[in-house]
Amino acid sequence: MILHIPSISFGLYKVENDGVLIYISDSSPTADQQKIVEQWKNVHFIDLRYDGPEKYMYQIERILNSCGVFNGGKEPFFIKVYEGFGHIAIWMWKDGKSWDNFLSPVAETDIDVAVKDGVRNFFSCKPVPEKSFLVYLSESSITSQVIDFNGSPLTFKREEKEFYEVLVDDEATSMKTGFHKINSHLVYIGKEKQKISTVLFFENANMVYPVENEFAVLRGSILTFPDGKKVTVETEPVYVYRFCFNSDFFTIRKSQDT
Repeated sequence: MILHIPSISFGLYKVENDGVLIYISDSSPTADQQKIVEQWKNVHFIDLRYDGPEKYMYQIERILNSCGVFNGGKEPFFIKVYEGFGHIAIWMWKDGKSWDNFLSPVAETDIDVAVKDGVRNFFSCKPVPEKSFLVYLSESSITSQVIDFNGSPLTFKREEKEFYEVLVDDEATSMKTGFHKINSHLVYIGKEKQKISTVLFFENANMVYPVENEFAVLRGSILTFPDGKKVTVETEPVYVYRFCFNSDFFTIRKSQDT
């Protein structure tokens, strides 16, 4: 069943299987996409609870996937692995039913066979879909594109552009995506209609003094320099400047100076 959930800016269509999202877009799936959706609606999704040596974790998930069983669902499925003498014993549990191979542990190299034997006691193996969806997210849309199966039904990616139209002091202009320093203030250009002001605002400042390409800020009797250093001043300076290039020394010209 396709669920339509209204949104402020666009319609949102979702398809789930056992609580797992297998399709999402701002438009309903095409005929080809619907075929892929149906394939993903036929696989099993479980909440895998694994207990055992970490080195087997990925391998067991891969074996489950090959049988059309994927992690991420709501139903708990327990797998406990015991290791010793180069062999492994396995215990599985789901919905009150258990399975184990305690009377015939297998060699570590035969873990695939053992896990598949156990899984077949709980699930009928389903064909694994050959395709999945790459979902592009933005502030104004959600679109799904068909890709080769990569381990899950959905892969999310933020939709990004090389240039965005932004508003600099309410005037529209195009800027390249990335970090930009505007009047010593660092911003990241990454969405449309981003509002940028070139007017600097220093909270609770009594006075601001340009120092090369940055600013020193006076708050009360504390003068804070661009590098974060603070100096206590008795009277409000007329101006502040660096008298030794690339040094940490500053000259503070006070109002009573002649």
